[in-house]
Amino acid sequence: MRRIPKRTKKKAAKSIGSQLRRAGEVALRQDVKETLELYREEVRRSTLVLVGCSNAMRGDFLGDDGSSVLTKRDEWLRRVSMIIKRLSYEEVVRVYTNATSIVVENV
Repeated sequence: MRRIPKRTKKKAAKSIGSQLRRAGEVALRQDVKETLELYREEVRRSTLVLVGCSNAMRGDFLGDDGSSVLTKRDEWLRRVSMIIKRLSYEEVVRVYTNATSIVVENV
């Protein structure tokens, strides 16, 4: 018989660690929404926006209702399919370097 992980059950995990993680996720989602709203005009004038996040979080700020800064149908929106580590200046530089580089490999 296959064991069902606790997080897929109806009840949420009750540990302090899981509560802190959920609170951090909620705060991060809110922070991303507020930051996007703060830079709404700059984002809308961009010719290219690269998004790197999990599928679960992408749904939180890529809306289709018109009130969202970014929508799934924006032609200038591209997904960055690379692992993004803990946010720091060095990580931003690494992602920028990877996104703006061309790598040619012999196949």
